[in-house]
Amino acid sequence: MHNEEGFIHHLISKGAHGFLLKNQDIEIVVDAIYGVIENGYYFNDSVSRAMVKGLVDNKKINSIFTEVSLTDKEIEIVRYISKELTNREIAEKLLLSVRTVDGHKGRILHKTKAKNSVGIIMYAMKHNLLG
Repeated sequence: MHNEEGFIHHLISKGAHGFLLKNQDIEIVVDAIYGVIENGYYFNDSVSRAMVKGLVDNKKINSIFTEVSLTDKEIEIVRYISKELTNREIAEKLLLSVRTVDGHKGRILHKTKAKNSVGIIMYAMKHNLLG
């Protein structure tokens, strides 16, 4: 029920692996459940933005990642992630299945050594992939 950035930072620093606001649509809740099952975490877009903002503000973003090679499709998905699209919305835009997008996202996470969408966005910001 809280959505203040400071509260979100506190929860994550205490080890939270997911966070949803109380008023989320059932579709988002289902996505969150699958996200936790498949990836071990789920943070919605507002949480992702708060995490990135906190890392940028604390100047931790510049030393986290090394250079890796992403495919054109992976970069396209990274850009959609940074625009706050869900995996389902990305799948619709790219005419792919949600599971295919999940697979691409998993490879992006592995390649960038990110733990979640926030890490992907941080990587993209550092490497100017958001064009």
